[in-house]
Amino acid sequence: MNKMYTPYRHNPHSDSVQFFEYRQVFKYIVDNFLGGNQRMLTHYFTLHAISGELHSTLMGASITEIFTQQKNELVISFSNSGGDNKLLSDCSLSISVSPKLNYIFFREKVSRAKKNSVDLFQNIIGTSVAKITMLPYDRTIQFTLDNGCRLLAKLYNTIESNIVLVDDHSVIVEAFKDDKRYRGKEFVIERSIPDERVLHDFGAFNNTAMKDTSATIFVRLKHVIPILGSTLAREVLHRTNVDEKTKVHSLDEMELRGMYEEIQNILNEIGHPQPTIYYRGDEAKVLSMIPLTHLAGSRAETFQSVNEAIRSFIVRTFRLQNIEQDKKRILERIKAELTRAHRAIDALNEQLTNALAAEEYEHIGKLIMANLQHLTKGTKVVEIPDIFSNDKSIRLTLDPKLTPARNAERYFEKAKQTKVVRAEAEGRLHTLEKKVSHLEKLLLHLDNCHTLDQLKEFKKEY
Repeated sequence: MNKMYTPYRHNPHSDSVQFFEYRQVFKYIVDNFLGGNQRMLTHYFTLHAISGELHSTLMGASITEIFTQQKNELVISFSNSGGDNKLLSDCSLSISVSPKLNYIFFREKVSRAKKNSVDLFQNIIGTSVAKITMLPYDRTIQFTLDNGCRLLAKLYNTIESNIVLVDDHSVIVEAFKDDKRYRGKEFVIERSIPDERVLHDFGAFNNTAMKDTSATIFVRLKHVIPILGSTLAREVLHRTNVDEKTKVHSLDEMELRGMYEEIQNILNEIGHPQPTIYYRGDEAKVLSMIPLTHLAGSRAETFQSVNEAIRSFIVRTFRLQNIEQDKKRILERIKAELTRAHRAIDALNEQLTNALAAEEYEHIGKLIMANLQHLTKGTKVVEIPDIFSNDKSIRLTLDPKLTPARNAERYFEKAKQTKVVRAEAEGRLHTLEKKVSHLEKLLLHLDNCHTLDQLKEFKKEY
């Protein structure tokens, strides 16, 4: 049988650990860290915490509807005929497997659109949730149903994120994304497990950390215990007063033991989540299951539940995205206006260059009038002394069909017209330069708009 992954096969009948213990936490979490994404929406600790809340809320609830009406987002509705669970009646479970933003949380009831919505996973409509757990070693939340099937939400924050339904033999019955590719294949997961002794044995931690003494402790800490990721690695170093750029070879055993002890403390704290969002301005930057001392100077908000924290984080993220999209539209309009203004200025400068000929036209007209007695009709080109410039010779072009006097009059008219054009161009140029200055001011002010209120004020003012 073709395999989706190899070689680890999860036993659907085995119970997952629901509470953190030092020796168990590593094997359950080691490959489930956020990496470069500081927001930690798909950190294993976040997913483990939300899965626990979902288990408490949904155990025994029946699935009434599953559909999608937005790309990469699945909506699931539940009911509990035997109880009065307001959350189930008023809310929907949303799961996003968008490559750029994975999440799972209860939100206000999603109103289904009359068009562009599609039913999915119809095989499990009416089934009840037996339990919700995490797959070992993987950022996958598993909904075990009373008919033996399992709905698995793989929240990797990559293109591999997906939601699949498997039967009691771990065969994929249906996939949210790339269904033709995965349907009928065996669902198995490959995960490499580092030496878990580093988590519960200081000697193993110390020996592993010292294998590469040329690396910085920040890099080494993430390598030795990848469970931490960047944010929690920084938290460990901050609590032990060790600079993240410190080379491993410069650390003594006491400092390493201090780090090891803080890792134990952090894992213990995570067993009792205090979901906290840290902000930069109005932007939700970090979601953590524990308070972070290295971000103590930032504005923070602690929530009563993990679901509440995730929902707030997502709402703020989408709101910020809307602000950024709005800013982008305004920015494009301002830049388009600037481009048009600069083009108009270039054209006017060219006109002004040509308009400098007004004095020359007037000069030629005066020369013709001063030499009328020497000129006759029919002359096309003539060279005469310039009495206004030390009698230097000047070559003049005349219209042979006109009299010399009419030729002079024509040059005077061109001089007059050119002066009018120049005056108009200078006026327009002044107006355009003021417009450019104003648009550049708008760009500066727009760049400083970071909140919805600031953007509204910007629109109102300009």
